Amino acid sequence: MSWGALFVDNDGVPWATPDSTPMSLVKKYRIARAGAGNDQLDVDFTKPVVLAMVANTNGVIASVSRSASGGASVTSKLIIGNGPYAIDVYAFSTQFQPAVKFGINIFDAQGRCIQTNETKVMPAPRRLGEPGSDGAGYNVRETLAGRWAIIPATTGYITAVIGHQQPRPFQQPISSFSAFDGSNTSVYSGAWDTPGGEAHNITYYNTKDSVYVIDVSGF
Repeated sequence: MSWGALFVDNDGVPWATPDSTPMSLVKKYRIARAGAGNDQLDVDFTKPVVLAMVANTNGVIASVSRSASGGASVTSKLIIGNGPYAIDVYAFSTQFQPAVKFGINIFDAQGRCIQTNETKVMPAPRRLGEPGSDGAGYNVRETLAGRWAIIPATTGYITAVIGHQQPRPFQQPISSFSAFDGSNTSVYSGAWDTPGGEAHNITYYNTKDSVYVIDVSGF
């Protein structure tokens, strides 16, 4: 950048340049459930999208995928038992902004408004767990001050063999998630199901990938 103002985050990384459009909050969804199930969200995937989630109850896990009918499909449950819970989903995307009459307007090289003083820009995601280490993947368990939403990911798998006379394979993913208690956020992972009955050769696989969270305290 040869002229003008350079905006950087707390780490000194530029997040608004003449040729970029920052990710900003486009919509916040509230999923309120009486128990495990699936919900459809009207997410626009025609532009890059980041979906981050946080529950109001510890022990909730969720996964998100693109729905065949359009939008996003969110499947959620409690790791143990069943009961009511709520999940807040934050959708961040690149979008042009309506210019404000009073305040700050920032334009790209084509003269399009990409940010104003009213834009809720997505904070830089925070990485938890060193990639490839035993402390990463499903072993990431952190307590963070404030409200943090997680970008859900598969952090491991459980595999087993069920039965002896007619054995059948068992495999379930382990997913990362976060829960806010009003002051702090717990980051953890949980399995979607566990083998029961005559299960043997039970094995846990850790992806050893990092987990990413976003500070949504200001949203």
